[in-house]
Amino acid sequence: MSNYKISKDNSKIQESISFFDINGIIGIPVLSPETGELHHCKNTSELIKEMDSYGIDKALVYHRDAIFYSPSKGNKELCEEIKKYPDRLFGCWVLLPHETCEVPHPEELIREIKNNNIRAVRLFPHLQKFQLSSCYETFSILDKYNIPVILPEHQELPQICKKFKNTPFILMPPFGYLRDIYNLLSKFKNIYVAIGNEGTQNAVEEMCEYFGAERLLFGTMQHGLNVSSIHPASIMIINNANITLREKALIAGNNLKRIINNVKIKFSSSHIKGKKVTSIKKRFNESLSNSLIIDCHFHLGEYGTHYAPKSDVKSVFELIDTVGISRLCINFFRGGDYRKGNNIIADLVKKYPDKIIGFCRIDPNFAGNIVEVLHYYIEVLKMKGIKIHPRVDKFYAYDARLKPMWEIADKRRTVILSHTTLGEPYSDPEQFDDIAGKYPNVPIILGHSGNNVEGVKKSIPIAKKRKNIYLDTSGLGFKNENLLEYAVDQIGPDRILFGSDCTFIDFNLALGVIVYSKISNEDKRKILGLNAAKLFKI
Repeated sequence: MSNYKISKDNSKIQESISFFDINGIIGIPVLSPETGELHHCKNTSELIKEMDSYGIDKALVYHRDAIFYSPSKGNKELCEEIKKYPDRLFGCWVLLPHETCEVPHPEELIREIKNNNIRAVRLFPHLQKFQLSSCYETFSILDKYNIPVILPEHQELPQICKKFKNTPFILMPPFGYLRDIYNLLSKFKNIYVAIGNEGTQNAVEEMCEYFGAERLLFGTMQHGLNVSSIHPASIMIINNANITLREKALIAGNNLKRIINNVKIKFSSSHIKGKKVTSIKKRFNESLSNSLIIDCHFHLGEYGTHYAPKSDVKSVFELIDTVGISRLCINFFRGGDYRKGNNIIADLVKKYPDKIIGFCRIDPNFAGNIVEVLHYYIEVLKMKGIKIHPRVDKFYAYDARLKPMWEIADKRRTVILSHTTLGEPYSDPEQFDDIAGKYPNVPIILGHSGNNVEGVKKSIPIAKKRKNIYLDTSGLGFKNENLLEYAVDQIGPDRILFGSDCTFIDFNLALGVIVYSKISNEDKRKILGLNAAKLFKI
């Protein structure tokens, strides 16, 4: 049986390169791992402690208050806070159009940037309700001094990049927009991409190949500003990427240092150097070497809705060999005639029974005679699980047409994995409370465990009540800081399963959620594979 191969090399890689986070933030609410409630806002001392723990040397930092309270007051508070750590934390101001006088006039802005040692700026046009075209006067002065501009949106970038060619525009793209990102990278040499939020499988490798590693920057994951996201999971993307050590070093920190050092302002402090200034205590512990990994939530197939590089069978087995994955629980992502996808998975099960655990997709809109369908896939073709996707196929899990599926699964103790996301149609995890009580022999995996903070918090008491409910760690929910720790505190580690949602999500990003969590190594090993091995009787 294969085991995780990367951990020792991972530590060596992190020792040899310097991580400079473009996404440092203070003033953001932090979730308590004991209560699951927000209990304080993160300060610079906590940020530094986390950076030391995870092996991040430096961070470009902004203050949440500059978005949700007052830009001028939030930016001022940032400057006071980061003075305590001048060699580690570097200021990044949040800007708006200057006409409302909430931020300085462009000429005054440059003096303030110099006096306060500010190395970059961020804009949130959608969140703060303005268009980038309203900032042309500000962009003109920033362009004169090569000051980097960080943006979470890309819709107006073509016009902006054509006009301001000296400005490094650093994009923090939302997940799933690789088609647009590739187009922008191919047309504009002053666009860079931070990889923290764009976590598509194989995207880093392909962008390095197409556009060069010089265009990519490291950022800790930040998919929302209402609660602190899990800080370091994206480190795993770089450490385990199939690229050279030189490329990893560029992405991890050297590119951001180069961009900042090219700013044409003489700051009171000297250039940012690459030498480490901290003694790193790694969260990544070598005692996890050779851990069993079983991924309970893995997809195969191409996706029309967004671009996913190398989602073919060959690439999947390269991932298995590289990482040392023991088993993948695979379902085929295909709408409409799900049977074609099921047959592809069944062929893989037949060819690779020691690597692939097949899940057959069931859609009551197309199923025909579910009893016959399940007999064919489970009894004849030896698939071990059932996957349903209520949102995509537009049905509730308690749909009367699915009653034969639940009855057969209850009789055979067949695992059922269902997509869940609180706030999406048909996808509320609460619907599985009654189902789990009615069919107590069915192990039910809540895919994504509600998929956001409130969704996970809603899933936990259901799992606490129903012993046949399992949580999987895929999706966005457990990428919020301390939420996995809270789940382990509430229900224990034994019914939490590692899921990647690959090839949607980069496998290494999903792996980092577990590896960098603040739970015991014993609990990590259970979640990574031992729990699933027990569930599937491996």
